[in-house]
Amino acid sequence: MILDDDTPEVFMHYNFNLRLVRIVADTLVSTKMKIKIEFSANPEAGGADIARVWNKIDFWLESADQCIAIWASNPLAVDTVISAQDHAPRFMNNIMILPSEPTEEIFGYIIQAKLNALGEDVVAFGAVEIESEENNGIVFNVIGDPSAVLPKMEDWMGSNNWFNTPWWNRDDGSMLDAQPPEEADLNEKPDWAYAWDFLGSRPKPAGVVISARFKPRLVDEDDK
Repeated sequence: MILDDDTPEVFMHYNFNLRLVRIVADTLVSTKMKIKIEFSANPEAGGADIARVWNKIDFWLESADQCIAIWASNPLAVDTVISAQDHAPRFMNNIMILPSEPTEEIFGYIIQAKLNALGEDVVAFGAVEIESEENNGIVFNVIGDPSAVLPKMEDWMGSNNWFNTPWWNRDDGSMLDAQPPEEADLNEKPDWAYAWDFLGSRPKPAGVVISARFKPRLVDEDDK
């Protein structure tokens, strides 16, 4: 990358893998995605704030790993993973419900939006790069504002819901939305949309970027 001037700049990326099963049309696809996403840290954020944000992100990504990803409007996919009788999941895997077929493009926008929601004003995430094993070396770069692609809550689940925003824009542990039953108390949030109170501000086990300087300073276990 060639810079326009002599101002030093840092370009930081977060790399992680996601293993999942996705149902695309009438096909089950076992997928391992290699994901790289740009991020920047708020220079005014403290170490405890950074640790809290990364703890949330780590926990959510661990929950998303080995999930089953489906499109909400694919009846075959929905019936495959959710019982029509009692609306209970048929598998022990977590379920990720998406607003379109679970392609690399939609995952890019979903991941960017969710990590930004979890990042609060402490860490901001940008362009996403995704490579899946079954795509024979093709890499997808997803750039731009996810809100221009992803639906708003009323279009996604209707206006009568527990939430005003879709799960990918919420700072909670959810990876799906559902339409509440008629008798539901909308003030009582469902269990799958859990808050982060249980995480606290415990230090992140690995190094944590605490300052977006020319050479990012890391806090390692040896420094504690």
